[in-house]
Amino acid sequence: MHPLMGFLIASIVALSKSVFYVVVFLSIYLSIRFIHRNATSPLQRLKGPRDSGFLLGHVMAVREIDAQTNKSMNGEWMKEYGHVSSFSAPLGIRASCHYLGNQFLKPHGIVIRKPGFGRRLLGRALGEGVLMAGEDVHKHQRKIMNPAFDPAQIRELFPIFMEKAVMLRDVWSQKLLQERGNARIDILSGAGKVTLDVIGAAGFDYELDALDESKKNDLTDAFGTLLGAEQPDALLLLLVFAMVIPRSWPTAWRAKRMMNRIGKQLLERSKQQASEEKPALTSNTISRPRDLLSLLVRANMDPSVPEQQRLSKDEVIAQIPTFLLAGHETTSTAIAFCLFSLAERPDIQHKLRKELLSSINDNPSMDELNTLPYLDQVLRETLRLHAPVPATQRHVMQDDLIPVSKPFTDKYGEAHNAIRVSAGESVLIPMLAINTAKEILGDDALEFKPERWLDLPKGATEIPGLLNTLTFLGGPRACIGYRFSMVEFVFLSLTN
Repeated sequence: MHPLMGFLIASIVALSKSVFYVVVFLSIYLSIRFIHRNATSPLQRLKGPRDSGFLLGHVMAVREIDAQTNKSMNGEWMKEYGHVSSFSAPLGIRASCHYLGNQFLKPHGIVIRKPGFGRRLLGRALGEGVLMAGEDVHKHQRKIMNPAFDPAQIRELFPIFMEKAVMLRDVWSQKLLQERGNARIDILSGAGKVTLDVIGAAGFDYELDALDESKKNDLTDAFGTLLGAEQPDALLLLLVFAMVIPRSWPTAWRAKRMMNRIGKQLLERSKQQASEEKPALTSNTISRPRDLLSLLVRANMDPSVPEQQRLSKDEVIAQIPTFLLAGHETTSTAIAFCLFSLAERPDIQHKLRKELLSSINDNPSMDELNTLPYLDQVLRETLRLHAPVPATQRHVMQDDLIPVSKPFTDKYGEAHNAIRVSAGESVLIPMLAINTAKEILGDDALEFKPERWLDLPKGATEIPGLLNTLTFLGGPRACIGYRFSMVEFVFLSLTN
């Protein structure tokens, strides 16, 4: 062997050994640091359930909701351990807590954001829309988008809501006639299809025709593929959480590409329409497109908005699957639960029907609907008791003390007025558990009782969320489309 070749081989072997030792050293160092950080975490002092498996901890348990009683595991922990507690996250980390008072919704200076794991995972499928964007980007996107969700603009969409609601009513009525009054109707499926049609027309001026089973639509197929994409099993969920491997589903990627293609077409059409409008046209001119995408494009193209502050093309397109997800799944779930609750309580159903029949006609205006107090109470109670999104998380970016609504004691009996958190830890905000907490609403908190909204307990009026619940969250990341959702919910529930 040539001496130079031998020297080269010896050098490679020596380098390989050095790299191996460095990797081993770093692995040991990071493992010790990980164990030490978890062992010394302030959250270890909080009361809570015992560790539940090293790999996933209580990740699956926090998602459990009893469909019959509407009890959640978060709610049960709240009753057992008080309004501040901790539970085990994956890899044995005691790094999450949930509590009453939710100062995360009214920040006192703490730096927080949505968990990177969730943002990356959904961001791959939905893009960096307002739902998944990081704090600074979210604030910027929201500022541009706010005009599209102004109450006056939502009012312009009323005819669309009414048209689609009547279509769903007619579809169900026709099925009842065909089956001579004995038809089995899938409420959730119908509600899901009509909310897709609503968000298509009101969101993008795009007819999805989801209610018409004889028609096929690329955007409907793409979104259906996205929602029906393979769900990860426990091990893959852990690997994604730990970011050991990237997780991408081929079906989801295909759906995203299709959505991007259609989104670009919708965006170019909206931009063309906006550029062709005459300066004399006003926002209430009937001929102007009134869908959310057109309003967003016009707001983004406003001369008063500096070029460097406008949303990019990709950011605008990312709002399309975001609108579809946020305006479809949650509202359809709420509608199904509303009709389910009314079916279980014929007395409430009778009282609501009496109010509707005595006050409005077959084509009510929003002004007329706003004068119906019991309808408002029924809808608010549905959203309180059956929050479509039961919980969410926030990620702590720096060590801090989070003030709570009232003192609590840790598992060593020491009293505290704030929760000490460390950078990198997560806080779970259990919206459903707080919405149904007996210490806030009383012993009947798990009952469907619309009359409670006539005189809410003081604790409920102090919940820092929209509409005195946490269903739409609150603070800087409160649901930007809650008015859209509420109006859609009113019309679709009313006509069915």
